[in-house]
Amino acid sequence: MNPRVHCCIPFVATVFVFVLLSFLFLIPVSAQDGVRDALRNRVEQLLFTEAVRVAGIPINAKELVVEFYSRRDFRPAWVRDQQFVELRALVVLADHAGLPAVDYPIERVEGLRAAARHGGGPSQWADLDILATETLIRIGYQLRFGKVNPQRLDPAWNFQRSIRAGVDPIDTLSEVIDSDSMTEQVRTLLGPSLISDPLIAALARYRALEAAGGWPAVPEGEVLKPGMSDPRVNSLRDRLRVTGDMDDKSSSESERYDEVLEQAVKQFQARHGLDPDGVIGQRTYSALNEPVSVKINKLRASLERARWISSGVQQDRNFILVNIAGFQMALVRDLKPVWTARIQVGQPYRQTPVFRGEMEYLVFNPTWTVPPTILSKDVLPKLQQDPAYLDAHNMEVLDRD
Repeated sequence: MNPRVHCCIPFVATVFVFVLLSFLFLIPVSAQDGVRDALRNRVEQLLFTEAVRVAGIPINAKELVVEFYSRRDFRPAWVRDQQFVELRALVVLADHAGLPAVDYPIERVEGLRAAARHGGGPSQWADLDILATETLIRIGYQLRFGKVNPQRLDPAWNFQRSIRAGVDPIDTLSEVIDSDSMTEQVRTLLGPSLISDPLIAALARYRALEAAGGWPAVPEGEVLKPGMSDPRVNSLRDRLRVTGDMDDKSSSESERYDEVLEQAVKQFQARHGLDPDGVIGQRTYSALNEPVSVKINKLRASLERARWISSGVQQDRNFILVNIAGFQMALVRDLKPVWTARIQVGQPYRQTPVFRGEMEYLVFNPTWTVPPTILSKDVLPKLQQDPAYLDAHNMEVLDRD
C-alpha cells in the first residue's frame, strides 16, 4: 500500500467528522453552559413578569415554555440546523391549512439565528431557543384547535380539546422537538381528517385558480332554463369549465342551453347547497359570480370551524356528524362515512343547537309531536288561514283522552 495514501486517511476522516458535527450542533460547545444560565434567567423572567417579548414577539405560551425548560434543566432544545428547516416547513403546512404564515414569527426566528451564529452571546442563543419553541407551540396549537376559542362564541360549547388523551402536553412537545422530523411528527399527531382534508385540497385548488386569474363572470339577467337559447350560455360554459363542473373537452359553442350544460349546472348547484334543478336564478347567478377570493376566505373559515371539533372527532372515530349548514348528516365508522341523509334545520331565529353528546338509543320512524313554539308560531297561524292545513301535512289532533 502506498504510505502517502495510508497517512491521508485519518486526516480525511477527521475533517469529515468535524464538518458533520458542525452541521448537527448549532450552538458552540463552549457556549452551551452560558446558554443554560441565560435560559434559566429568561424562564424566571417569564415566570414573574406579566408580559414578556423576545425580539418584539410576545410569548403567549408562558406556562408551557416555563414548564418545558424547567423539566429539561434549562438545556437548549434547538441545537440542530435541521430543526429550523422543519420549523419553516411547519409554517408552510399551516399556510396550506388556511392559517396565515404571517401569524408565525419565522422571520424573527431566522434573524435571531443568523445574529447568534455571527458572534452572538448566550442571551441571543437563549432568546432564539425560546422564540423557536413559542413558534412551534403556536403552530401546533392552531393546527389542532384553531385560532379562535369557540367557547368565547358559545359558552355551551362542549367539544373535547386535547392533543393526545391522557398524555402530558410537555411530553408531546419534547417528542416533536427531539424527533428526526418535526413535520412528520406533527402530521402524525394531527392524523387524517374526514372534515379538514377535503377542505385543504379544495383550498389548494382555489388558490391555484386565483393565481391563474380566477373565472369569467356570467352576465346576469332573466332566469335561464334548460332548452333556452341565450348569448349568456357560452359564458356559462366557460365559467363551469374553470371549476371542473363541465368537461374541458365539451366543444359545443352553441347558444342553446343543452342537456350536457344542464348536468354541469346541476352539479355546480349541488356543490353549493342549491336546489339542483338546472334553473339559473338569482341565487345560482350569485354563486357563479362570487369572486374566487371570497371562496378562499369561506374555505379558510370552514377549516377553522373544522379544527374546533377535530380533537373529539379524531378520538371518537365512530360517530354521527351533522352538517347544519349543509342540511346533511353522516354516520361515520372508523373515520369513514358509511351512510348519509338529508336533515331538517331550525330557522335562524330558532337555531339548531351545536353540541356533542353520547347517543343512548335510537327510535326509528317515530311519531312527531309538534313542539309548543312551532305550534304557536307556525302551525296555528297557518291553520287559521287554511282549515285543511292539518290534513295536507298528515297531522292529527289528540285530546287529553
